[in-house]
Amino acid sequence: MPTQSPSLLARFRRLFSVTVLQRLLPPLRHPHGLYLLCWAVFCERWAAAILGSTVVLMLCERYGYGRGDALRLAGLYNAASYLLTLPGGFAVDRSLGGRRSLGTGMLLLMLGYAALTQSPASALWISTPLLILGHALFKPSTQAVMVLLYERHDPRLDAAQIACYLVVNIAGVVGTACAGLLGRSHDFRASFGLAAAVLLVGLMAVMAGNHVLRLRQKQLAFS
Repeated sequence: MPTQSPSLLARFRRLFSVTVLQRLLPPLRHPHGLYLLCWAVFCERWAAAILGSTVVLMLCERYGYGRGDALRLAGLYNAASYLLTLPGGFAVDRSLGGRRSLGTGMLLLMLGYAALTQSPASALWISTPLLILGHALFKPSTQAVMVLLYERHDPRLDAAQIACYLVVNIAGVVGTACAGLLGRSHDFRASFGLAAAVLLVGLMAVMAGNHVLRLRQKQLAFS
């Protein structure tokens, strides 16, 4: 009787399993979950840099907004993205949890970028709340996960924060470079298609390696 080949998700889980990572990689200084978290942050910041570099041009050329109106809408979007991290952080802390919010935020962001590959004006108004809600969950969840990956007073936590900031900056460089190269044709479908694909890859990695995000009990972190 022929054996059934493992699914794609099963292969990702095997790739990110602790035993396989320990065999393939030298001893790691930080928990395995930090590297997965940095990859998720890299994918999210890569896609966000693409949007940040093209949103005003897209509003002007695709949807016919004047430059002043496009700048105001982009500013309102950025303000809303950061403002809603306050209730988003409360939801992450009180009910959703870091790991669940991380995956949910990436899913919402991926759907938002995928919607922007379409030209109708309705796609803009569909994508906007998806992106804002995705950021509202993703941004606080990364800090919630990172803190609970380490024991209290673990000196490695400061280095982990620095590593995460380096990842953010590298992803910003990559994202803006991609936006500049793809934006030369003034076809925004390629730019936002890439952003959605990057989030999909990051989301699949988080789903497959979710078990390496082994978090401590929350009350121990703040006791």
